[in-house]
Formats: sequence, structure tokens, C-alpha cells
Amino acid sequence: MHLRNKYYNNAPDFVKLANLYPSLKKYIKYNRHSHSRVGTINFKDPRACRELTYALLWCDFNIRLEIPLDSLCPIIPGRLDYIHWIEDLILSDNSLNNFQIKGIDIGTGASCIYPLLACRLHPKWKMEALELNERSYEYAKDNIERNNLKSQITIRKAALNSEPQNDKVNYNKLMSLLIAPDYDFCMCNPPFYSSESEMEQCKDFKVEEPHSVCTGSSFEMLTDGGEVQFITGIINDKRKSLKKGLIVRWYTSLIGKKSSMEPLINYLKSQKYVKEVKTTNFKQGKTVRWAIAWSLKTIKYPSL
Repeated sequence: MHLRNKYYNNAPDFVKLANLYPSLKKYIKYNRHSHSRVGTINFKDPRACRELTYALLWCDFNIRLEIPLDSLCPIIPGRLDYIHWIEDLILSDNSLNNFQIKGIDIGTGASCIYPLLACRLHPKWKMEALELNERSYEYAKDNIERNNLKSQITIRKAALNSEPQNDKVNYNKLMSLLIAPDYDFCMCNPPFYSSESEMEQCKDFKVEEPHSVCTGSSFEMLTDGGEVQFITGIINDKRKSLKKGLIVRWYTSLIGKKSSMEPLINYLKSQKYVKEVKTTNFKQGKTVRWAIAWSLKTIKYPSL
């Protein structure tokens, strides 16, 4: 866990949290064989997980959230780790330290969690949240308004064709929403899998049972070609971005499968316009996620 993470060596006390956020109380479980009153929740219960997320966001960040039960429920410590890592990337670039930071969240989801947390932590940051799914867009828009963050977060929705192909995320449609010329970073929690069969296969390969339930919908979990193809699309976006006059100083993405790291790193290193590649991992309980970041060289490309 990142050293600046609020929960680093500071795990939430669920009993105290429930006293501050009473609707969490009915989900608190106690160990009958322990003399202490240390509480926990059933992490396989999606309602309990959602209520814990609501409680942490409200009590620790003054954020009110509303998400449907069948959407991804953000694990707050893990989301913070990603934001803190982006802070480190920005701080490593001295040219950015004295400027207002502007970021992109590719596929913000119903929770809009990254823009909400980033803008609560950094009142001078601006975020553009991009979303394809109509329901997720409406929830995200309401969450921004509910927390009075419209001055910092702009949400944009791509218009789908009459029938979304297999209801999977399309990167090009998301990036077509961008209109500003300059961003300091983009972040993305892409769909990890190419199909439901791949998703089930990955579950079978796990040695341990997952600590918590996965509540993500197929729209949030699946994309053509899986996460490698999705992130490769971001890497290959340089020409379209330059044509629009768009500059992103740091491209970043979460990665759900360790096996995706090597092909993505090798592909980035094969691109002559890539200046630097950085990687890290985030561990929360039994769950490990990886992340990759790259910056581009300042090169004058031929006209497009």
C-alpha cells in the first residue's frame, strides 16, 4: 500500500465506522470466540460491500455515492493507491509542479470514483470522465452533482451505434469525446477479459478463493481482445491524438492479469516515440493489480 494512502497501517475500525454511518451497522459481524469487539463484514455480500464503500467515502472523504448493486463496487484503498501513484508520476516531472493538473478517466463507470477521489484530494485538479454506457453515465453524472464537483469534473458520454456490439467497451469511441488540447495524465481501469469463458477460466486458475464478491457487469468486465488489446489501442492512439492537437504527458492503465504485463511492456519498448515506461503493483488483501505508465518523446511528426 502506498505510504500516503490514508489506510496505510491504518485499517478502518468497522465498529467505529458503523457508529458514524448507522446504515452499516446491520452488516457488522462479530467473532463469537473473541473477547474483543472487533467487527468485520461478509465480503461475499454485495450489499455489505457497497455499504462499506459508502461509509468510507462519506466519513473519510465527504463523498456521497450511489451505484447500482450489479456495477463494480470500488475498493477504496486500492483506488487511492492508483491516484497516489499518478501523483508520483506528476511530481517526477518538474515542469508540472506549479500548474493546474488536468486528467482523463477513460471509462469512469457508475461510481466515477477516480475523478471524485482525485478532486477531493486535490481541489485544483480538473478531470474529464468518459463513459459509453447510458446507465453508468447517468449514475456518474448524479454522483458528480451530488458532491458539488461540477466545477472540477466534466463527464462526457459517447453516442453508441443503434446496437452496441456485444455490449463491450470501445476505446476509440471513448477517446473521441476529448476536446481539450492538453492533459497531464490519463487513467483507466479497463475491462480485463475478452469473453465470459476467459473470465471463468481465470477464476478456475486462482489458487485461493477471492476475498470479496465481484459485482461487475459484463459491460465493465468484457472488451474485444481483452485488456491487452484495449491498452494497445491507447498506445496506438498517438497519431489521432496529434491530429487533434492533443497532448497527454503520462498515459497510465490498471492491469488485471500479470500475464498481460510482458506483451504490453515489450510493445511499448518497440515504439520509437515512447520516452519512458514505468510499472507498479497494488495489493489489497488477496487481490493484486498491476499498473503501467508511459510518456512520449517530443517529436515533430509529419503532417497527418
